[in-house]
Amino acid sequence: MNADWVKRLQRSCLPVVALFVCLIILSGCKAQSFVSQNTYVDVNEHDETYTVTANSDIVKVTNRLSLKNAVLNLIQDGITEAVIHTDIYTDNMTESIGQVFREITNVSPVGCYAVDSLTYEYARVVNYYEIYLHITYRHTTEEINSIIYLNDSNSIRAELYQALKNYQTELVLNIGTYEDCDVQSMADDFFELYPGLVLCHPNVKVSEYPEGGAQRILEIKISHADSSEQCRLLVEEANDKMTSIVSKYSSIDQEKAVKLAYYQVCRCADYVLSSDAENPYADSIYGVLVGKCGTSFGFARTYQQLLLKLGINCTLVEGMLDGYSVTWCKVSIGDHVFYVDPGRAAETNNMTRYKMEPMELIEMGYQIG
Repeated sequence: MNADWVKRLQRSCLPVVALFVCLIILSGCKAQSFVSQNTYVDVNEHDETYTVTANSDIVKVTNRLSLKNAVLNLIQDGITEAVIHTDIYTDNMTESIGQVFREITNVSPVGCYAVDSLTYEYARVVNYYEIYLHITYRHTTEEINSIIYLNDSNSIRAELYQALKNYQTELVLNIGTYEDCDVQSMADDFFELYPGLVLCHPNVKVSEYPEGGAQRILEIKISHADSSEQCRLLVEEANDKMTSIVSKYSSIDQEKAVKLAYYQVCRCADYVLSSDAENPYADSIYGVLVGKCGTSFGFARTYQQLLLKLGINCTLVEGMLDGYSVTWCKVSIGDHVFYVDPGRAAETNNMTRYKMEPMELIEMGYQIG
């Protein structure tokens, strides 16, 4: 056989043989998928040793940590399909890749919060691995990008108060060093501190991602009795009503203003025992001045805010009367201290005794605390 002919035959067959070998290798492609299991440990590592190939959607990584951070970067961008190349992967691929993706879906706060499922396939191609990712999400890219990053739990209150002031329905916080805290108690404090901004007690529901560990995402769902825009309108209406009443009494003697404001508040609304689905605003200034219904707390709070705007010292007192929890007002004009209970007057429809001296308060059965 001619030697030149043999050489030409070898050269022509070489590409076919190489293709055949590649097909055999690729036929060994392995697939796995992970769905968030809600069981977590904390991971707080950071490394950016991954690159995106120029003019390509392919991401290149060098080790387990860079693979993890590359996938978290894809999640942050809401990417659903991706290809990852690694040609100098130093760990055992089969053992390591599954652990990395489990950490992402069950350990990393962003992964736990954002990812519904993560499915992947991988195969060795000559001298590197290719990983094919498919990610589905439980939250939108906009929601993921709206996450607020905090150093520790001490900053939660300020962010929650800002969300409540804006009548937001959701707040998502990524907390670097998390310590247990009572978010509902913080919301209750807001109701007490900002009477001119709230319509009803804000209720919050908190979900944690993950449920343990030093770093955590808090997803805080805030429920309001109305839409954000409607809440703003109702609060504005209540404050306008308050301003109108204050303007009528601002230039008269304080003793007289205390009495006239009492009559004004008592006649504004009907007394109800507690706020409920039918009367959600009964504890608020809006409920009394505009909504035509108020609880003992609602009447006392409205009266207190009127007097404070008139420059008259007034604090709320909580206690018991006739077996029920009630709230009334302690008023100070100079050295004269007395008590006023507009809720009781509205309930009994009897406004003849608008103020009580300290001894009268006890004689009438009020119990402080």
